[in-house]
Formats: sequence, C-alpha cells, structure tokens
Amino acid sequence: MFDHILIALDGSDEARSAGALGIRVAHHMRARVTGLSVIDVRAVEGPAVETLAPLWGEVTGRPFQPELMRLYRERADSVLGDFCAQAEVAGLGQIERHAEVGVAEDVILQHAAGADLLVMGRRGEHAVFGRQVVGATSWKVLHRSAIPVLLGRKVAVTEIDDTSVGGIPRLPLVAWDGSPGAGAALRLAIGYAAATDGALRLVHAGRESADVRLGEANEVIGANSLEWESARLDVQPADAIQEAQDRWDTDCLFMGAFGRGRLRDLLFGSHTADILERVSGPVFVVP
Repeated sequence: MFDHILIALDGSDEARSAGALGIRVAHHMRARVTGLSVIDVRAVEGPAVETLAPLWGEVTGRPFQPELMRLYRERADSVLGDFCAQAEVAGLGQIERHAEVGVAEDVILQHAAGADLLVMGRRGEHAVFGRQVVGATSWKVLHRSAIPVLLGRKVAVTEIDDTSVGGIPRLPLVAWDGSPGAGAALRLAIGYAAATDGALRLVHAGRESADVRLGEANEVIGANSLEWESARLDVQPADAIQEAQDRWDTDCLFMGAFGRGRLRDLLFGSHTADILERVSGPVFVVP
C-alpha cells in the first residue's frame, strides 16, 4: 500500500515516537524508508541569534554561526543514527538518511514529493514553549502537503524507543463529512484496513438530513470485503469523533485535511485543529 515512507525527525520525544510508529508501519507494508532531519536555517541565522549576541560582547551573531551549525549537524547525525539503529533492530535493514539545512517545512515537503506517506510528530523540539496541539512546522506541512501525513500519537515516555510496543493500528476510524478530502481519507482507510487485515469504522457529524451523505460513504465501504460499522451523531465533529472512538475503541483516525477550504482554514481555523486537540492516537491527515 505504501511503497516509500518519509519520516521527519528533529530529536523531540514526539518525533521519536512517530518514527517508531513509522518503522512498524513500514515493516508491515514492506515499504522503503527515508529518515530526514532538517537543520532549520532560522535557528542558526535568525533574529534570536542576533538578539543574544550582545550577551557575549559581539555586535552581531555571525561569529557564533559556524559553531552553532556544527552543533546542529552533530545533533542531526546523532538523531538519524539512533533512528537507523531502531530500524535495523525492527528488521528494516539499511535505510536512506538525509541531514539538510534549510527552512524546515520547505525541505520536508521537497523530500515528500518522492514519497507516498510522510510521518512526523505533532509538535517538535520547542513544544515545551507553546500550547498548540500541532507545532508550527507540522501545521504548515499539513496545509501544503500533497501526500498523506501520519501524525504520531502523543508519547508515553516508556514507549519512545520501543518499536515493538502496540504493533500497528488495525481499527481505523474515518471522519466523514462528504468533502473531497474525506473521500480521499475514506479510500486510503479502506486500503489500509485491507492491507492490515483490520476492520473499519466511520462517523459522520450532523442532523438527520445528513443521512444522505452517510449513505454515500456506506455504499463505498460496502463495495469492499471489510468488517465495518458507521454512525451519524448529532454533535460537533470533534465530539462525534471522540464519542465514536470511545464506542468502538478505535486506534487511529483518518480524516481529510481541511474540509472548508485551505485558505479559509488558514485564516480562521477549522475543525481540523479541534479534532487534533481531542484525539490522542495516530492520525492520518489526507489532502
């Protein structure tokens, strides 16, 4: 199903947890894996370095940049080395690895053009300084990615370095709203369930008049040889998804990225952020 999986790593706990999940999925799918660690040029040449320079008696931060770059390169190499060791233990063998300098989201998306699944953490190494459920880099990637993005679940400290914990998700829940993105998410979820010998659940948020849309999804699922159930819940989308997860004990979510239009969502927010706030498990966000 997935032939090439790109896994973005920044050394954070969330990225390591997402990387371990990506390794398990790749092993099951027999997919080729690329590990990517980006040295964000903004951290080396950005205004923060210039602001701190006077603390060391320097007019600018330029004298510190070579040393900062060396430290970041060493860290990126260490992160990728640890990831490759995990992949080898899991039976993936030698994998492709890249440590690059640039604007993080731009470099990730450039490499994603050659993959069919991107795996990354919801929040990166600076997550401790913010309260957003999705970090700035991940959020920008979600808005621009042309391929599905798998956001790893919130970490449990004891599981960060264990690629065997929990296996892979096998009971996906699809968030359905009738949009093109939801249709793409449904098709991917059907393929995923078939590839993992799993089952499928689908939930639609809306009033009784929305049963027509739910019927459309049921027809698509019913054309496949899967064990499945669906429901319409007359609550807000995030509440419907949480209730469905509790009802069926699903272990991952498939959803369209931005159902009301990406420009509108970029300016005013969307149900996507609300849903990601409530869902603790892995989420496949499908463009």
